[in-house]
Amino acid sequence: MTSRPQKQTRRASVIEVLTNILVGYILQVYILYLVAPLFNFSISITSSAGIGTIMTVTSVLRQFSLRRFFEAMRYYGMLP
Repeated sequence: MTSRPQKQTRRASVIEVLTNILVGYILQVYILYLVAPLFNFSISITSSAGIGTIMTVTSVLRQFSLRRFFEAMRYYGMLP
C-alpha cells in the first residue's frame, strides 16, 4: 500500500511563495540593470528597483487572479 504524500502546510506555502517572489524580484532588478545598456538604455539601480517593484506587483496580482479564476471554474464544474 502506498501512502499519500502529506500536503504542504499553509505556513510552508507562504514561505515558499514569499521566497519565490523575493528571488524573482532580485533577479529582475539585476538583470534589467545589466541588460538595459545592451539596448542603449541607461538605467540606475534605483530605477531598476522601481520597475522591478511594479512588475512584481503586477505578476503577483496576475498569478492570484488566474489561480482564483481557475479555482472558480473547477468549483462550478467547468474543469475536471
